[in-house]
Parts: sequence; C-alpha cells; structure tokens
Amino acid sequence: MASAAPPSSPEAAVASGMARGLAVATAASTHTTGASAGAATATTALATTATISPTTQVLGYIVSLGSSLVKIPQLYSIIRARSVSGVSLSMFILETLTTSVSALYSYRRGVSFSSYGENVAIGMMDLGILALFKKYSTEYVMS
Repeated sequence: MASAAPPSSPEAAVASGMARGLAVATAASTHTTGASAGAATATTALATTATISPTTQVLGYIVSLGSSLVKIPQLYSIIRARSVSGVSLSMFILETLTTSVSALYSYRRGVSFSSYGENVAIGMMDLGILALFKKYSTEYVMS
C-alpha cells in the first residue's frame, strides 16, 4: 500500500485525520448491522442491568446497614451537647449532595439497591445532622 504525501498545511492535516477517523468509524459501524446490531444493543443493556450474585447482594446490604450506623455517634454527640460547635456545615452539605447525586444516578441506571444503598444510608444520616444544624446552630442561618 502506497503512503500518502504529508498534508501541506495544518488545516489539511486536520481534515485528513478527520477523514481517516470517519472512514474507520464507518467501517466499524458496518460490522454492527443486522444481527450483530441486536447483539451490540443487548450487550449495552446488559452492562447497565448486570445480574449480581446473591453473595454480592448480601454483602452490599450488610455494607448499607453498616453505613446507616456510621453517623450515629455524631448524631448522639450533637443531641447530647445541644450544639453543633466544631462540626463542619460545609462538609455535611457537600457529603449530602454527593451521596444524593450518586444514589440518584445509580437508581436511574437501574443498578441494584445493594450496590448504592450505602449512599442512601449516609445521605439520610447527613440530612439528620443538617436538621440538627438548623435546630442548634447560632452561627449559621438556614431557612
């Protein structure tokens, strides 16, 4: 196969590269027509709703249960002291936001609850701590 001459300008190089990329993409897409297109779609669907072994599911639920207990000492401490002094409001806001986004994303993708239940548990405990901020804080005003 003969080698093509190098492009004479940067614009020609970009156009040449794009044309080669388009040719490769077109060639690849011709292999996924007909019966193999259905297989490709099935593979994509399988990636989002993969089956999880029972052992993995049980371990996921155990982790979720354990995660629901991890914030109890913090909650107890705040309630006993009737103060949120020394507790970072911004950390709990960010943690609540990230766990909520992660849990919602997993839910929307159809992931098994045992895989993202930990985020739900931690998010719920964080909401409880944020409620205690509203109740006991004198520094921050949350409406």
